Amino acid sequence: MKKKKPWIAFVLSLLVCGFGQFYNGHLLKGGVQFLIPMVLLVEGVAFPTGVLLWLLPEKLKGVLLIVNWGWSIIDATLSAHKIKGKDY
Repeated sequence: MKKKKPWIAFVLSLLVCGFGQFYNGHLLKGGVQFLIPMVLLVEGVAFPTGVLLWLLPEKLKGVLLIVNWGWSIIDATLSAHKIKGKDY
């Protein structure tokens, strides 16, 4: 596996959730982190009454977005550090 630059993973995840994981080669993790905000966005736009995720209050959806974004940034950066430190 090619060594990764943590700052690139950081910036990519800062811009779009999951892109830092895609950069690191963690496709499943990146896909999950990318889909969480997309599902919440589509649910909020297509179904403003909250049909899909009606059990989640609006504030909890916002918290979920922030936690997912933070997790994406931290995880991508730390994973890139681990990949950078390994000799392949």
